[in-house]
Amino acid sequence: AKELKGFMFDTFSDHSVKVIDKLNEMTKGKGNDVVILDVQDIFQKYALESICKIAFGLNLNCIDTEVSFATDWDIA
Repeated sequence: AKELKGFMFDTFSDHSVKVIDKLNEMTKGKGNDVVILDVQDIFQKYALESICKIAFGLNLNCIDTEVSFATDWDIA
């Protein structure tokens, strides 16, 4: 159980860094301009990416790139 907890923590931490990098990328060069972000989409991809890694050992890489599975999951 302790090993699973560590694996989950590492997975969520790694994916959190990806989300922060993605948010920084989306706001880069905007200065003080107001930026409207669809955080629901980003957080949904964060959850999907993390759960797939923990439960199935799969890296969807849907935070960094557009993956049809993530889009299809949203529609379903």
